[in-house]
Amino acid sequence: MVNFTDADEDLPPASPEEQYQDLLRAVRRRRGFGLLFVRCSTAEAEKL
Repeated sequence: MVNFTDADEDLPPASPEEQYQDLLRAVRRRRGFGLLFVRCSTAEAEKL
């Protein structure tokens, strides 16, 4: 049996740039009302 819950464990961690691009893609794909929660440091919040 294949366990898909651990599918990302063999991938390297996403870089900050990859994470930011993922966020932008999610924002662009939203249609209508939606909530996106972002957790980051205060310094990173200024950049966002």
